[in-house]
Amino acid sequence: MMNPSAVEKANLVKLKLMSLDSFKKANLGFQKEEYIEPTDLLGEGFKFWFSGMHSIEVSVKFNPISNGNDNFTLFIYSRKIGSDFCLDDWLKIHGEENVIDAFRLLSYSGSFSDRLDAFFIYLESIFSMPELMNILSGTEWEDVPFDWAGMK
Repeated sequence: MMNPSAVEKANLVKLKLMSLDSFKKANLGFQKEEYIEPTDLLGEGFKFWFSGMHSIEVSVKFNPISNGNDNFTLFIYSRKIGSDFCLDDWLKIHGEENVIDAFRLLSYSGSFSDRLDAFFIYLESIFSMPELMNILSGTEWEDVPFDWAGMK
């Protein structure tokens, strides 16, 4: 059974994603949403897919966590090239620091709504970077190695 507060949070996330100016500029539209059942290791999650006329897709996984440490994982896919990368890995190789914390809502202050707003301001600033906007628009691609963080 889904936690209603998690569903409410996910609906807010979906609305915010659908209103991102950078997605509109890159002609990325909402395609589908999927609910991810909880497992013994991970709680429930929600994945939102965006794509456009070009070969780029963006998946945004939102993990609502009962202690308030809600977090996000974003992947960018190129169907044309058959490749993908995790956004936090891309940010790391482009010199961004504290990337992991930036994708956890407890890194921001205030209510859930305040923290979500702050995260989306951060996300919009990232997607507006010319290098990433070119990727989202399908005009360029960059191979980004996956950071296994010692798990391999």
